[in-house]
Amino acid sequence: MRTLFRNRKRQAALLTAALAGGGLLTLLAAGPAAAQVPGPAPGVTPGVAMFTPADSGNASLYLAYTGTDGAVYIRDALAPSRPATALGGRLIGGPTVVLTTPGVLSQTSDELAVFGRGTDNALWWTHQTATGWAPWQSLGGIITSKPAAATSLSGDHGKLAVFARGNGGVIWYRSLGSSGWNGWTSLGGDLLSGTAPAAVYDDSGHLMVAAVGLDRHIWLFATVPGFGFAWGVMGGQTASDPGIAFVDGTSAAPNAKLAVVFARGTDNALWYKQLTVPVTTFNGSWHSLGGRLTSGPAAVSNGLTYVVALGTDNQAWMRGGAWPNLAAWQRG
Repeated sequence: MRTLFRNRKRQAALLTAALAGGGLLTLLAAGPAAAQVPGPAPGVTPGVAMFTPADSGNASLYLAYTGTDGAVYIRDALAPSRPATALGGRLIGGPTVVLTTPGVLSQTSDELAVFGRGTDNALWWTHQTATGWAPWQSLGGIITSKPAAATSLSGDHGKLAVFARGNGGVIWYRSLGSSGWNGWTSLGGDLLSGTAPAAVYDDSGHLMVAAVGLDRHIWLFATVPGFGFAWGVMGGQTASDPGIAFVDGTSAAPNAKLAVVFARGTDNALWYKQLTVPVTTFNGSWHSLGGRLTSGPAAVSNGLTYVVALGTDNQAWMRGGAWPNLAAWQRG
C-alpha cells in the first residue's frame, strides 16, 4: 500500500527473511419484527456473528444486512423460519455485527452490537439491552467504508473495538473503555477505495486486521513474535471487502490456532488463506471454495466456522462446518 503499507514493504521483506531462517434468542425476537422484509442491497457485504450455547444446543448465526431501503435487518441464518428483526437506521454500505460476552456491554449476558456508516459518513451503532435494542447513536468520525468490529475481554486494542477506513485510506478505530468510548486512533495503512477492513481477536486477545491495499493484495496486521504488531502481505487479488476468522481447533487438529482470511477472487469465487497463530510467516497458498459472489465475504468462527456472501440472486449464501470441512453452499 502507499504511505504506511508502501513503507512496510521493506519491513515485510525483512520479516519474511527473518522468519524463514438462550437469553440472546429472546432479546433478538424482542426487536420490532418486519412485516415485509426487503432483500439485501445489491453488492453490499453483510455482517455475521455466531452464538454457540454452552450446553451444546443449537447454534445461532446472526446475519445483519442493509436492505434495499437502506435500513438494517438481522436474522438467524440457521433458522430461516424465524422472522427478521428490523433495526432501522439508514446506512451507506453494510453493517457489521459482533457478539459481546458478559463483561463488555452487559455484566450478565451476551449481547449483540451492530455498527454502520451513516448517511453523514459518521460511525453509528446500536446494541441489545435487557428490553430490546437501544436507539441508534453516533460515534462520530468521518469514515469511508463499512466498519469492522472485534471483541475480547482481554483485547489489546480494547474489549470492544471498531475499525473503518477514513479519509486518505488510513484505518482508524475507537474502543470502548470503562468510562465510555475512547477517542479515534490511527492504525495506519492505505486501503483501496471502496474496501473495508475486517478484524478479529485471537484467544489471547491479540488483534488481527485484514485489509486490501492499493496493489489489491490482502495485507494482515498481526502480532509477529520478535517484531510486535506489523503489517505483512498475504497476496491474492481482490477489490472487495475481505473477511477474517480466528479458528481455535480444526476437525483434524483440536489444538490448532489459525487466522483464516477470506476474499472474493477476480473469478468471483470465494478464496481463503490460513496462517498459524501467532503469525510466523505470511507465506502460503490461497485455496478456492467456489461459488459466484457479488459481495465481499463475512466470516465468523465459534466452535463452527461460517462464511457468508451475496450470490448472483442477491441473496445471502453460506458455507459452514468444522474447519476446514465446510458443507456445500446453501442459502442463508
